[in-house]
Amino acid sequence: MNDRVYIIVPHKNSYQLVEQFILFVREVVENHSNVYFVIIDDHSSDGTTKKLKKNLYNEDRLIFLKSKADGVSAARNTGLNYIYSLTEVSNKWILFCDFDDMISPSIFEQLNKSDSWKKFDYLLFGFTSSSEKFLEAKHDSSSVGFADFPLNDRYGLILGGTFVSQNTKFNLNAPWAKLISAQFLKQNEIYFDEELIFKEDLIFNLAILRCNPTIGMTTGIYYYYYINPLSTVRNFISCINEQNMIVLNKLNVLIPNSVKNKQFLLKYFLAKSLVETMHLYVFSSTHSFTYVESRKKFYEVTTQKNLYTSLLKSLYIPKFSKKSYTVIYMLTKLKCFNILFILMKFKPNRK
Repeated sequence: MNDRVYIIVPHKNSYQLVEQFILFVREVVENHSNVYFVIIDDHSSDGTTKKLKKNLYNEDRLIFLKSKADGVSAARNTGLNYIYSLTEVSNKWILFCDFDDMISPSIFEQLNKSDSWKKFDYLLFGFTSSSEKFLEAKHDSSSVGFADFPLNDRYGLILGGTFVSQNTKFNLNAPWAKLISAQFLKQNEIYFDEELIFKEDLIFNLAILRCNPTIGMTTGIYYYYYINPLSTVRNFISCINEQNMIVLNKLNVLIPNSVKNKQFLLKYFLAKSLVETMHLYVFSSTHSFTYVESRKKFYEVTTQKNLYTSLLKSLYIPKFSKKSYTVIYMLTKLKCFNILFILMKFKPNRK
């Protein structure tokens, strides 16, 4: 494969994961000469970058950068700008990888076997997830072809998050588990939205889909996602309502008016955000509130600016995919906060 692949990896205070990441990097660079790592320090203060440089000093395909601003979006944008600036490389491809995750080196073996994937701007591949760290991820080395991905309901799929096709899990919502043409991103001036600290990945992918990329898929499992209890999506976010309003406005712009079910999709987003509000704002893994505190906070956040008024007036949202969400709305409508409190208190992954 003559094309270069750049793996963008932001990190912040991830010292405990350094050894695993070093093993991952070495396996990739030793076997695939056209793969580069762009490692961005998001103002880390625990010596992560220093240890990486000390142990990977002789790897000339590692680029160490410091993010221009705080946050994972700014860090990823720092990596994107670096890759966009490489004019001497004509065919560039981008993979995003979180510091606590892994990409199977087998994906590069598959890319070497055929050029059929090069017709795609946006190539999805399967992923698996675990609450255990992937010290020895099982690599999918079987021969897997690349095919067109029929996205008749691309906006519904991206708002839904994880979905299954041909017995393989995909995720249109996240930036990882996909190979993206750097030329396509640069041409369409696509970046992560640094205004957001929440759902920036969703907006990034929506911006890509709006530009009508050619989309492909492979059913091989090449990405290993670590369910980190300390990640942003499992922690307290005090400005979650403001963030949801910003995202809602951006969705309204990014989803074309020609999409027949646009209003339903916007309502679908609000429905999911209501549930996530309960998890993040009230019952987060890093904040333990009493029942009285939780009831008060949940009431405040769900009535603020009437963001969820239309949802709270209804007991059921037609065609809503998650039965558990419907139960939550019913309990909310009936003001059964004590039951909600118990349900959320014992939700999975709570520390």
